[in-house]
Amino acid sequence: MSNRCLMLFTVALVALAAFSGCAQAETLGRFIYSVNGNCSGKPVTVSVADMYTNAPVRAEVRFQSRLYGLLQDVYTNWTDSATGVATFQSAPAADYFITIYRPGYVPSELNWRVADCPDCTTNLGCPSNASCAAGKCVPVTGECGFPRNHEWVAYECCDDSACPADRECRNNACIEVTGTCGYAQNHAWIEHECCWDSDCGSNRTCVNHACVQERECGTDADCPDDKACAAAGSCVQIIGECGHAVGHRWVPYECCSDAECASGTCTAHACGAEQTPTPEVPQPPSCFLGFALAALSGLAIAIRK
Repeated sequence: MSNRCLMLFTVALVALAAFSGCAQAETLGRFIYSVNGNCSGKPVTVSVADMYTNAPVRAEVRFQSRLYGLLQDVYTNWTDSATGVATFQSAPAADYFITIYRPGYVPSELNWRVADCPDCTTNLGCPSNASCAAGKCVPVTGECGFPRNHEWVAYECCDDSACPADRECRNNACIEVTGTCGYAQNHAWIEHECCWDSDCGSNRTCVNHACVQERECGTDADCPDDKACAAAGSCVQIIGECGHAVGHRWVPYECCSDAECASGTCTAHACGAEQTPTPEVPQPPSCFLGFALAALSGLAIAIRK
């Protein structure tokens, strides 16, 4: 065979192969797909559908990345037949080569980059109890309060020291301390001893929020017999020297010692009677003197005779 014939034969084979490939390609289905998610640690989803019917297609999805210059499988899964979705959860940062394959379809290939993305760019990307700082959502903290809308909201108080002395901290608010008979001091209610006489009981009265004894008497007659009513309204004991209290006055005794009596005798606080000299009573003559007188009388009579 000449060179010219060989060349014509080769061209014919190439043309036949090309025609055969085109015919085969026309019989294979084609994918439409979408990839979402490009931040590390977050899901990357691949959605696959038929180009002509737009119906979900169950296809194999393969993620590969290069290690030491060689492609290594990182994730392989089939899309869901109902949704046509496969999800690569928590994909690490890398440049991926993604292949989508199913028998009877022309394979699809693409490059996809997953990078380290910030958690947030504004506070709106964070929960309400966190704020965005340097691309990270950080908890909002503080003292005596709570986080709200990415900020710290302070309470009015968390203990009594944050309130005026006449208020107390209750449910994180300063509330006025109140009572019925007393005053507020150091965040507490101090009770008076009394505000009305009825608070003091019998025989006492309320004066300047203190219970004091009522006037014990108005006249001497209100007091015991041995006491008198003083100007302050109290019964006081009557005292003195050498006497006794009776009838609300001091009654002196006649005497308290013998020296106070003319008779020189003080008995039961009374002086004894003075001693009067006793007159001398004539004594009858003795027997001898009688005999002598009688003899003289007899003699005188005899002489007269």
